[in-house]
Amino acid sequence: MNGVIASVDNYASLDVENYYGENFYTISSVGAAFVGSGDAQISVRNLELRNITGGASYGGGLLITTYTPIINGVTFSIDNCTLSNIVQYSDNACSLFTWFDKGSFTVNNCNIKNAKGSKSHLHYQNNESKVTFNNVNYDTVSSNFPISLINLDATNNNSFLHLNNVKISRVSSPGVIYRNNVSILKISNCVFENIHTCEKNKNCVNYEASAAIGITENDGKTYISNSKFNNVYGVFGYSLCSRSYTEISETIYQNCNLEYGIFSANDLSYNSIGEVSVRNSSFLNNNSTSGAVLFIKKGLLPDDLRTIRLEKCNFQNNHATKQGGIIYSISPFTSKNVIFSNCNFFNNTAKLGDISYAYDQASEPKFINIENIQSLRKLSNGFVTNPSYITLDEEYSTSDTIISYSGQQITNPIACKIYDDYNHLITFNYKILEDVFFYSVTPNDTYNVKLFGQIYGFCRNSSCPVSNIKVVGIPGKYQLNFNIITFGQYLYFDNSTAHMELEILDCEDNEQYKLGNLLYKYRESNNIKSCYKKTCDPSCKNQGECLGDNQCNCKGTKYIGNYCETLKLRERNVVFDNVIWIITNSLIFLSIVLIFSIYYYRENANIKGGGVDFLIIILIGTIFNYVYVLLLTSKRSKISCILMFSFYYIVSINIFSLNNNNNNNNNNNNNNNNNNNNNNNNNTFVVNNVVLYRDFH
Repeated sequence: MNGVIASVDNYASLDVENYYGENFYTISSVGAAFVGSGDAQISVRNLELRNITGGASYGGGLLITTYTPIINGVTFSIDNCTLSNIVQYSDNACSLFTWFDKGSFTVNNCNIKNAKGSKSHLHYQNNESKVTFNNVNYDTVSSNFPISLINLDATNNNSFLHLNNVKISRVSSPGVIYRNNVSILKISNCVFENIHTCEKNKNCVNYEASAAIGITENDGKTYISNSKFNNVYGVFGYSLCSRSYTEISETIYQNCNLEYGIFSANDLSYNSIGEVSVRNSSFLNNNSTSGAVLFIKKGLLPDDLRTIRLEKCNFQNNHATKQGGIIYSISPFTSKNVIFSNCNFFNNTAKLGDISYAYDQASEPKFINIENIQSLRKLSNGFVTNPSYITLDEEYSTSDTIISYSGQQITNPIACKIYDDYNHLITFNYKILEDVFFYSVTPNDTYNVKLFGQIYGFCRNSSCPVSNIKVVGIPGKYQLNFNIITFGQYLYFDNSTAHMELEILDCEDNEQYKLGNLLYKYRESNNIKSCYKKTCDPSCKNQGECLGDNQCNCKGTKYIGNYCETLKLRERNVVFDNVIWIITNSLIFLSIVLIFSIYYYRENANIKGGGVDFLIIILIGTIFNYVYVLLLTSKRSKISCILMFSFYYIVSINIFSLNNNNNNNNNNNNNNNNNNNNNNNNNTFVVNNVVLYRDFH
């Protein structure tokens, strides 16, 4: 492998002083300015490199890469260096600055500015490496893919890294600040600020939900002192394996925005926290969704949560948008393993639990030697737990026993209230669906008791009211259960059911039933009777009697129907219909005979004077009228009605035409007035008699 400036192999030595270079394009297999192998020794003083572009085909650093140690590995030291405008291209994990294998390395007084890469660490080291950084400043760093800035990747417990007076600032991309596998990492007098600013600006690329500050795996040990973490953004701060050890002292965590707190046991961090000791440190103006400092989900095993001790620490102006301004814990192991000793709490806030939010009091940390702990516990929102139990609302509910008849609406006002483990009344935000508590009302005996109506509802403000429920059941004593079925922003809790006594009275013992004002029959259920008042809606008309269930007795009235609103149809008079039928058929026969007679005697002066055609038309009209009368005596059908109205209008038109024709004959035939009048009178008599029958029928 060749370095752009130098390659030092085996046992060779190299001293470089006052070196300046720019516009390097390192396209070699390693892509480093210096490459060391074997047990070589390299010393560099006063180095300045600008505009470095390159990349390794596999792991390597742009400043130095070491590999293949013989016995002790490479010894490398650099003092007073400046690197700026660094761009690294590689599909593999590389380093923008240093990549060390076995050996001893010291980096003093260096500034690295404007460095970006594809998948780039700032520093990487492997087994049996001893590395010290003093007075090193990294400014404006980014990586296209999330990757740890400092990677202490040794697989054996034989490596060491000391960061002293190191500053890393303005890191735009996601990726944890440091990762320590099984080695020893010391961080002292360091500053980490404006880390993962892409999360603040909502423009991260290739985002990965992971720890933002540190990852300590396996048996790794991390010591942090006199340092500051300011404006760090991410999902949570530390991911600490249960076998790891972390010691923090004289350190400030300020303005950090971490969704699940600084120290976190969650699904993304093994659900564990190793042994942690924090002393004389401050947590200021940090923000989170839950547990701004400490977030502990429900651990699976007791060893998942080791001893966590925070001593003589100051917690001020920390905030959680949901639960736990300082601590969020739902683990039963928290009370045994997490201790706050001689700590100060000031102006910490959260929607639920300004200081602590826990599943119950048994899930809270221990608070010892804290002067104002009792006054803090008395605050309405200082210490809060998950809802713990549910009871009847005595202010709203008039009685804890409901007495009713089967089939009747419950009239007793009923409501329940929910409290946490500190007896704080839980209030509900029912305007946000995810926060709503839904409940159901059920009987303890679902075979003998049925509930109808609003058996499901939701809690609002500070109460869970029940209304519009009808009980149908066999007489006896039962129990109504008020069950929480969704828990909104809270977790499930065991005592989430309240009980009310229910007594169903026997309808047959009711005086109104004996008086006949109540019915006791199957209505809502096929196997359980209901006791209810006789009602008809709308009420019975025309003096009908209400039988209940909107049924009326119309007996003794002239009406029928559910509400006695329809007039009865009269029965036909068969004898009268038969008489009319005989007479009408006789008249039809007579009219036919008259037609033939008129035609036969058409030359007769009297007949001719009346008009043969006119007389025949009159007789045909009477036949139509007689047919209409016959149809009136027949059973109604669609065809008979059509024929009936057809003949009716034919007769009406015929009569109108005859009257007009008759008037014309009167004017033109004065000599035959008497005869025509007699004929008209006779015809009118016949038609009028038929019309009278028609109207009467």
